[in-house]
Order: sequence, then C-alpha cells, then structure tokens
Amino acid sequence: DEHTEEGHITEDASMRVRMVEKRLYKKMLALENDIEEPTAENIKGAKVVLLGFGSTFGALKEACVVLKAEVGFVHLSQVWPFPKDKLNRILKGARKIITVENNAGAQLAKILRRETGITASSSILKFDGRPFDFEYLIERIKKII
Repeated sequence: DEHTEEGHITEDASMRVRMVEKRLYKKMLALENDIEEPTAENIKGAKVVLLGFGSTFGALKEACVVLKAEVGFVHLSQVWPFPKDKLNRILKGARKIITVENNAGAQLAKILRRETGITASSSILKFDGRPFDFEYLIERIKKII
C-alpha cells in the first residue's frame, strides 16, 4: 500500500515508485543539508578518538577530561542521515578510532565504514541495558591503548 500526494491510499505501482523517489531523493537531499554538526573535542594530537552517539555523550566527555591529551571524542547527535562529509573532515588524520556503542553489533562502526570508508580500530560495546559510565569506559580504553 502507498498513498497519493493527497494522502489517499493506493496500490498503484507507478504511484508507489513516484512516492518512494520523492521521499528518498527529494526529502533525503534536503535532510542532508540540515545535518547537525557532530560535537568534537580534543581531536588534534589525540592518540585515540572515541566515536559515539546518543546516550554515550556524558561518558565520552568525562573520559576525554580524565585521559586529557591521550583521548579526544566525536559525538553524533543524529545518526541518519549520516554526516559522512563532516566525519571525514573531523577524523582525517586520526591515529586510532574506537566506537563506543550501546549495542552488541558495532552498528556505528559498520555505518562509519560503509559511508566513509573509515574503519574503526576497535569498538567498546555495552549491551546490558544500562548506560556507559566513565569508569567502565576508561577501563576498556586503557585495555585497548
């Protein structure tokens, strides 16, 4: 089922194609122009750049403060449309990138590689239903670096 421009339901295949093209091409291009800038701190000269999204912000920021010159971070306030151009610019020259994710599948690492060609060095994953805390994160970072 699809809907027409007027919102009426239809099973017309050509209308389906037109509406998908409208959503995918016209609307997505407009959304890509409004992508929020990722938050990036302490990137220049950092040994490690942490990359996260959503609820990881506080833990990323605290880890960056505690580990100072060694660690910087990038936080995405939105994951889609993926800010590939902005991330390519921000992460250019990063020595080691670690994704920090509240999931078991390293989804952000996969999207990063698919959309930018950048491969994360590793991922710190937490999928017990609880948010990251910076002690947990720092312990994992130290094991990696």
